[in-house]
Amino acid sequence: MSTPKVSIIMPIYDAERFIGVTIASILQQTFTDFELIIIDDGSKDKTGEIAKNFAKIDSRIKYFHQENRGAGRLAETINEGIKHAKADLIARADADDMWFDDKLEKQIDFLDKNPEYVLVGTGAEMATDDGHFKMMFLKPLDHEDIVRSLTIYNTFVHSAIIIRREALEKAGGYKNAHSAEDLALWQKVAKIGKLYNIPQALVQYRIAEEGISNKNSIKQKNTADILYANFFKENPPKFYGFLKISSRLKTLKKLKLSYGEYKCLKFKLLDDTRRIGFVYIQNGRMMLGASQVVVITFFGPVGLFVVARASIKSILNKLGYKR
Repeated sequence: MSTPKVSIIMPIYDAERFIGVTIASILQQTFTDFELIIIDDGSKDKTGEIAKNFAKIDSRIKYFHQENRGAGRLAETINEGIKHAKADLIARADADDMWFDDKLEKQIDFLDKNPEYVLVGTGAEMATDDGHFKMMFLKPLDHEDIVRSLTIYNTFVHSAIIIRREALEKAGGYKNAHSAEDLALWQKVAKIGKLYNIPQALVQYRIAEEGISNKNSIKQKNTADILYANFFKENPPKFYGFLKISSRLKTLKKLKLSYGEYKCLKFKLLDDTRRIGFVYIQNGRMMLGASQVVVITFFGPVGLFVVARASIKSILNKLGYKR
């Protein structure tokens, strides 16, 4: 058999409610040169049976079963799937999420045209357990914005990414991190090559109460907070990044985005800048208030001048100098 363009790794565990729809959405992709590697982590319901039935009718599906590894060891299951992968591109899929038909096509087209990028994600729609739409959320687009925002939150939807295998191996693969294994990996990969998010929701992300992240939310948050803090120390966002927001917004306007997509990304840029500003303040590294950060964000160099002038005036007043 010829080597596929992309290997899709899907760990599954007790997901009989969703697994059929998820696999069907992958098989319906407009880009068809892929293999789907399913690693069943000891499911106790009919999840494995459903997956095996799909494998019987489509040779691109490879099904593997293992004894349950226990909570907090998802990274090991993903790595097991990668061992069976043949392609140079590795995609991730979760058992309870759904892909839109052109997801793979758009991501692979981007990677083929931009060899300097090693990881590409997409936005997502959030849905309830029964598939009802809740909201759309998009992530920062280009590498610089992604790295800045990796200091405060996870900038990729895990079930939406495609990563070059070479970069994944250089980063050391997935490591167990209390359901924050994806965040830890992105921060490592950011030092290897450029990252990007396609400005469209190409995945439906299901909020399931029994999901791994929800079950381990406290440990996940504590682990993520440590990762954010360490990454911030290693990659402190440059102050001049605040001045680039206006040019970022102009770039967004040039993209063929819907009004909702543009509005979502605009809010994300502004809110990320505000949140990063607060982290600086908390660390005592920048004496700027929230209102000053907003002024600089919205008005660029003019805002910086206004803030600098006000700050100088305030210092002079404290020193007893009056005009």
